[in-house]
Amino acid sequence: MRFPRLASLRGLIVLGTLLLAIPMLIALGNSMVQTRALSKRSAALIAHTAETTRAGDELERAANALERAAKLRAVDPAYDDLLADNVSRTLDAVDAVIAIGGREIADDCARIRAQIKDLNEADQAASARHAKVGDPALSAAIGKLADLTDLINRINQRLAQRTAAALEEIQASTAQTESRLFKELSVLLPMTILVVIGFLSALSRPLRRIDAAIDALGRGRYESPIAIRGPTDLVKLGEQLEWLRLRLIEVAEAKNRFLRHMSHELKTPLASIREGTELLLEGAVGTLQPEQREVVGILRDNGIHLQRHIENLLSYSAWEAKTVGLDLEEFPIRDLVRGVIEAHRMTILAHRLRLSIEVGDFTVTADRAKLRLILDNLVSNAVKYTPHDGSITVKATSDGSGLIMEVIDTGPGIAPEDRPRLFEAFYTGRSQAMGPLRGTGIGLSVVLEFTEAHGGRIDLVDKEGTGAHFRLLLPAYPRAVRRTTIADHE
Repeated sequence: MRFPRLASLRGLIVLGTLLLAIPMLIALGNSMVQTRALSKRSAALIAHTAETTRAGDELERAANALERAAKLRAVDPAYDDLLADNVSRTLDAVDAVIAIGGREIADDCARIRAQIKDLNEADQAASARHAKVGDPALSAAIGKLADLTDLINRINQRLAQRTAAALEEIQASTAQTESRLFKELSVLLPMTILVVIGFLSALSRPLRRIDAAIDALGRGRYESPIAIRGPTDLVKLGEQLEWLRLRLIEVAEAKNRFLRHMSHELKTPLASIREGTELLLEGAVGTLQPEQREVVGILRDNGIHLQRHIENLLSYSAWEAKTVGLDLEEFPIRDLVRGVIEAHRMTILAHRLRLSIEVGDFTVTADRAKLRLILDNLVSNAVKYTPHDGSITVKATSDGSGLIMEVIDTGPGIAPEDRPRLFEAFYTGRSQAMGPLRGTGIGLSVVLEFTEAHGGRIDLVDKEGTGAHFRLLLPAYPRAVRRTTIADHE
């Protein structure tokens, strides 16, 4: 099942926001409604409790006052009006309690009313008979008031029980509401996390592919097509990157064709020049004067330099075209170093350079031609930048895990601002060579590419004083390193 593609990244963000906000708002609204209902019930309970307490207290005070007034009336008829007022007050208090307590206290309130009615009738009868003190009927009615306190206490207890029951009901409702809100949260939170993960995945996947595509293009890796899935604007960006990749491939192919054609075109006349200089030095056309031999030697050395530059261009072109592989073989490292030094012998002698060779007697497994080209470029740079009467050191050792080769010179060294781009193709740096020829900036880029092809590493070692110090590390059993493509970043 395929979901419809969103029109833009903005639409994806808006949809994600809505999917997160709507459940949150629903849960928040539900929580507010439940909280408001509980708040109203709590407020009503508080008001009811306060009213119940006031009514109960008023009934108790009225009953006590009624009992005192009745006892005063029993000894003095002058308190007849006071008794009547307290009778009326107590009946009002009973009515207020009945309005709050309802049927639960109706029987007790009826008994209180009956006692008050008997007391009132006894008082009226005593007054009608003009009884003075100790009227038997009135005394009997007053005696019945002893049960009034027990009835009022029972009414207050029932009112308190009713309040407690209401409070327990609110507490149970509160617990139920909390449980409901917790269940909603327990469902909403995982849903929110899933939505966030889903949208992050929907965004991060195309963004990772775009980042990998840009990184691959920046590193000159154009093998994998660029196809971005996701919002339309990211898809369009992927299409633009794919167009750029194809355009860069065309440019790279045009450049490689140019390099190959120019290199081959240059090699033919160069071979004739070198052959001619060798014939002159061998005396094929007659013996040369010392001055003439020196000039011919200079021509031969520069021809060798030019041939090396052409070979670097061809190697770089072949690498860019991805036609270079590793041809591994086992060979003595001393023979390789000796051959490279011999190729530079005349230049080293001409510059009066001191050469120190520290090479162990062991064999290595590598691509002989590529390792020779790596060392040749490092030694060539050392010779080129080392001043007259300077020194060059070539070391080759093995620690059991692979080859460690170092080339050290006493030249001006590598400027700090040149180091980040030292192995970049066609970057020549700011240091001035000792000879009349300026490099093409291909040599160290070829060194880096061939070193990485062996699964090794080339480092520029920091040291005190002047000069450059390169250290080559190759594994004992190298294997070609697969170049990273866009798919590797996913």
